[in-house]
Order: sequence, then structure tokens, then C-alpha cells
Amino acid sequence: VDKFRPIYEDCNAILISKGIIKKEEGERKIK
Repeated sequence: VDKFRPIYEDCNAILISKGIIKKEEGERKIK
């Protein structure tokens, strides 16, 4: 799972930067 975490984090960072999802939602999806 740890191998894929950076990928998910990068995707969430992109979505957050575009304002598609909130930071809190992104952190929940990572966990």
C-alpha cells in the first residue's frame, strides 16, 4: 500500500489545487 500512497497524494494535491475537492476530503481518502 505504501508504494501507491505517493501516487494518491499527488492526485489529491492536483485535485485540491484545482479546487475539486477540499483538503480534508483528500486526507480522508488517503487514509
